[in-house]
Amino acid sequence: RSRAGPLKDKISGLEAHVQGGAFIDDDGLVFQAAGCVYSDKLGFAMTEKTLEVWVELFSVDQREVGVMSVGEMKDPGSPFDGIVYNQRHPSEWISCSEFFARSQAVAGGMEKR
Repeated sequence: RSRAGPLKDKISGLEAHVQGGAFIDDDGLVFQAAGCVYSDKLGFAMTEKTLEVWVELFSVDQREVGVMSVGEMKDPGSPFDGIVYNQRHPSEWISCSEFFARSQAVAGGMEKR
């Protein structure tokens, strides 16, 4: 069901670690319950970014699904930017940030049932 060992970025060599209800199978990363993948700290400061992630939702009814975030997120309110599904409105993707400071809906339409 799961391949052993950490994930490693092919370009930077940065390692990521699978935790909780997450595992790797032939289709890619699979997340269950509170599963997540986190990376080691970047060796440089990010100033500008474009976030992109490809996912297949288990259900379009899932609530507050954070699929990718960038930031230390060590304390509540720590700055972060992420891609989140079904946070503010049903079936909507948003770029999300701490306390919605930079949050906005993204183009692409609503997920269909």
